[in-house]
Amino acid sequence: MFAEDIGILPNRLFLKLLDAAVKSPESFEPLSAQLFAAMRDKNGFVGFERVPWFNGGLFDSAETLPLSGTELKRIRAAAKLDWSDIDPSIFGTLFERGLDPEKRSQLGAHYTDTAKIEMLLEPLLRQPLEKEWEDVRQRIMKLMDTYKNHQTQASRTKAFNQAEKLSQNFLKRLNEIRVLDPACGSGNFLYLALKLLKDFEHQVILEIENLGLNREIPQVGPQAVLGLEISPYAAELARVTVWSGEIQWMKQNGFEPHENPILRPLNNIQCVDSIVSG
Repeated sequence: MFAEDIGILPNRLFLKLLDAAVKSPESFEPLSAQLFAAMRDKNGFVGFERVPWFNGGLFDSAETLPLSGTELKRIRAAAKLDWSDIDPSIFGTLFERGLDPEKRSQLGAHYTDTAKIEMLLEPLLRQPLEKEWEDVRQRIMKLMDTYKNHQTQASRTKAFNQAEKLSQNFLKRLNEIRVLDPACGSGNFLYLALKLLKDFEHQVILEIENLGLNREIPQVGPQAVLGLEISPYAAELARVTVWSGEIQWMKQNGFEPHENPILRPLNNIQCVDSIVSG
């Protein structure tokens, strides 16, 4: 539903599938399996409709579950809503509520809300980066003053090149940052850390352009977050959370999501026991 409403699954394919399945509930399994297989495979088709290559591991299996007519009607009603702006952190709530209460306490599974996560990310990530960038920005400004005011072409070229190198080195530094959550659950911390890094990189790129330098292309992506999680279900949700957040951010900021495939494998989110494996 998210892929459909954000515009990467074309022509309301999933809603059309649900319309057909409501009339004939037994058709849902083969129809949805066909759609998921087309999303998994390169050059996939559903009928005459070309389906973008999603890959990433989410559709490694095209296995689906049988649903009743009542269940399908509920899903169709939900599919008619706009899912494009859904907060990816909602998966944390779904994960926690889907667990048996006894198993929830054994796993220590507890949804941490956005405000509490941001209380950690601000002093640990954003504030140090802002201070570091301000120091670099001041050095770039001095070099750009030299570039604008010096008479000789050699001095101007040297100042511009030095400013460019400073900006590129800082962006490279941002792209090399890695945030680890050793018990990532459904990925809320990872998603918000990634969003913070992408927002900050975008801000820096705009400021670099305003200083008179060449505009750079955003490079920070899901590779910036590393997650370990003992529950296979939670680990898969974490990947979905990060994927959805990345696509949503790209669309909201005027960039097209990646293609061929749309979902890059997230091997940096692993289903392991961080204590035993660490």
